[in-house]
Amino acid sequence: MYEHQKRKIQKSYSERRGVAAVESALVVPLLVMIAMGTMDVSQYVNVAQLVNDASYEGARRASQNNVKNQSEVEQSVLNYFTSQFPNQASGEIGSALTVNVRDYLEANIPNGNLETVPSGSAVSVQVIFQFNSVRWLSGFAGLNGVSIETTTVMRRE
Repeated sequence: MYEHQKRKIQKSYSERRGVAAVESALVVPLLVMIAMGTMDVSQYVNVAQLVNDASYEGARRASQNNVKNQSEVEQSVLNYFTSQFPNQASGEIGSALTVNVRDYLEANIPNGNLETVPSGSAVSVQVIFQFNSVRWLSGFAGLNGVSIETTTVMRRE
């Protein structure tokens, strides 16, 4: 009788191992998808913060009276991004980046000449960045082709 019980227990263990394998086959891909999606969204939030910081850096530069033209502001924003993504080529980052400098009336500055904006007037710097250019993996389809945009306004001194 002892042998009979022992065979029953061994049989139930081997059946249970099969069930565990099926459960794992169903659950592991779901967990991997959740983890990849979480990493993708986390990177998006990080890049959004970098875009915000780059806009601030550009506005800080545009607010200085010794800055003569818009290209200096654009270069400052590009330098900020290049320092944040050292493994990316500067040209690749530059092609994914758009910098708009406007005066207090939200009009484009003629010929990019910041000397036409009087001291004490507000200057806005808008930064638009294509997220796919620095994306590690595409775990969340809702972020495909998304551009991150932010604007910072400061007074020119």
